[in-house]
Amino acid sequence: MKMNHVVAAFSTLAALMATPVSHAAPVTIDAGWDLVQTTTAFFDTPAGLIPFKGVPFGNVNISSLNGVLPPAPSGAKSYGSTDTIIYRSGGTLPDAGVLTVNLQMTALNLVSNGAFDPDGPGSLPYAVYYATNWGQTITEVPGDPSTKSSMDITYNGTDGGTFKSILTFGIALSLINPYDPANNPTFSASDVLYTTTKTFTAKGNWSTTPCPSCLVIPGVNQDSFYMVGQTFHDAGNGTSHTVQPTVPIPAAIFFVAPALFGVFGWSRRRNSST
Repeated sequence: MKMNHVVAAFSTLAALMATPVSHAAPVTIDAGWDLVQTTTAFFDTPAGLIPFKGVPFGNVNISSLNGVLPPAPSGAKSYGSTDTIIYRSGGTLPDAGVLTVNLQMTALNLVSNGAFDPDGPGSLPYAVYYATNWGQTITEVPGDPSTKSSMDITYNGTDGGTFKSILTFGIALSLINPYDPANNPTFSASDVLYTTTKTFTAKGNWSTTPCPSCLVIPGVNQDSFYMVGQTFHDAGNGTSHTVQPTVPIPAAIFFVAPALFGVFGWSRRRNSST
């Protein structure tokens, strides 16, 4: 009889542990943009692993920049050391379930740490290259729905939870920064020397409140979803991009806080669309 009680108790405990968290009131995830800065990563090229660093957007109207993938935040804002802006749609978490939202890379702004030759014996010059998403509208690999950019969000019942994401986007390499306001108006497809498409997977934690030191901009990322700590985005074969929520830094040291960017395997493009 005692053994039966023990078995019953363990069965009840196992059932409780397997039951998803149920929340009495609906939990709404607002649509918005995640503002992050690169921490570590590398670029996988024929020349080897090339480190890249983030180029801060600083003070700019993202939506006015030529080549940004909409929707984008409107109006001039101070993005500080943000070098990556990701759009996330919203929705309501189902009771004891998972909410799937859409993602897309709105703006990516990186530069190689030093000069390199991206095509080895090819015709491209040995130089410093910018890696951005200028003019790239792809959010999934054509013909492969499993690469559609999205995020699965779960709730812990109190103040946040976990997420898993897939993020597919196009990357353009150029010798000048297309998102520099001085270059942007005249930057064109002829300035893009390489393009590639990569799919990154990631998992991490989120909170309904931002960290005390995180950058929060009303109308941009002032919502109910905030990434917590660092998030490692992996595209396989060593390709990776680790980011963290943007933390404002003093203006005096704004341009001496470079961060490394991720490793991308790529396909060659020379002044033509893929």
